[in-house]
Amino acid sequence: MAETVVILSTCIVRPSRPTSPHHMFLAAPDFLWRWFHYNQRILFFKLPNLPPLSSESFIAHLKDSLASALVEFFPWAGRCFEQENGRLALDCNDAGVPFIEAYVDLPFSTLENDGFQYQPFFKNMAPHGDVVRWSGPDLPLLSVQVTRFLNDEGFVLGIGHSHIVADGSSLWHFMKSWEEENDKAGPPFPEGVGSHLELAQYNFHFTSEMVRKLKNMATASYPTGHVPFSSLQALSAHMWRHMIEATDVDESRNSGFFLMANMRSRMKPPLPEGYFGNAINREGTIARKGELQQESLGATALRIQRLIEMLDETLMRTLYGKVEVLPLIKIMEEMDFSIVMFQLSSSPRFPVYDVDFGWGPPLSVQCPRIRGDGEMVWFPGQKGGGSIDISLALPKPAMERLRHNEGFLSF
Repeated sequence: MAETVVILSTCIVRPSRPTSPHHMFLAAPDFLWRWFHYNQRILFFKLPNLPPLSSESFIAHLKDSLASALVEFFPWAGRCFEQENGRLALDCNDAGVPFIEAYVDLPFSTLENDGFQYQPFFKNMAPHGDVVRWSGPDLPLLSVQVTRFLNDEGFVLGIGHSHIVADGSSLWHFMKSWEEENDKAGPPFPEGVGSHLELAQYNFHFTSEMVRKLKNMATASYPTGHVPFSSLQALSAHMWRHMIEATDVDESRNSGFFLMANMRSRMKPPLPEGYFGNAINREGTIARKGELQQESLGATALRIQRLIEMLDETLMRTLYGKVEVLPLIKIMEEMDFSIVMFQLSSSPRFPVYDVDFGWGPPLSVQCPRIRGDGEMVWFPGQKGGGSIDISLALPKPAMERLRHNEGFLSF
């Protein structure tokens, strides 16, 4: 399937009423992200049978509610700029959020019938896929794209945003608030209408029963001396072991499993859950490929558990203290890029299926483009109950080996 996403129009959405213009200080957990690519997310929504012109109505409704949400979340509508000392700051100036309308000549049902399995053209359904780092004060910090389908059966809401403004927890806080503003405006429809290597990206679904079974297998294979394993720990261990098995490297090669952890509750005193900005820390644990192949699932889960336990305020302050005083190139000199790295981002706890603009929750939520070898983006399964969806990128040969490994999805 090789479809073309056609851009129809672009406009700027500003806060529905002017916000106070000012410059906002950016702490190290925020401005560090100037050197990294924008994040993209896509939400697939199915629409009821629409009467004439109502497709334009729901888009106008989205724009109006976005403008209302931007009053409280005004940093999204601002722009970053570089101060005389070279440090970034945020100019809260209501410059606005680009809102893009697009179209793909394809029935929405074609994707729905395929379970919304990843397709390469998905990367064109969210803005800023070509942004690799912050490049200047004209670059928007958030852009929105609505991609419509043949006969308006459904649409994709695409988000492209700078990590300078917000982490994943803050993004979904904003998305839920946007949806609530949409609800305040009334129904949108008339009454009565309801690496350098070529990477392959693929979506894997783990049912709640599969996750429970992995937790039981991990506990049974390492029964004493630890706190019970969580779903994240057991499934992370399963992923790490099978991904490194699929990777064509020697058994003596070091492999690292890295987490992007929400640190709000781990600070002293804890940050409020509604803290808007970046409050995440990246840390990993390392083992040789041969060790992972020889040890039990529980032993690998224990590595993940101990990694999570070490994620505390001291670790975070140490990292971002370095960011405040050292150039990024100096910090990166401390990193070992010779290891085979796998990284988990996003979270199966994010309320991605609570975003309901009036036509029901999304049928699928995905990352339209994963840029790095071994990167995973985790989401809750659409049916809930502890199910988990994982988008993963690997070199094509490794992905083929993983997909055809009988023990990966059958256990």
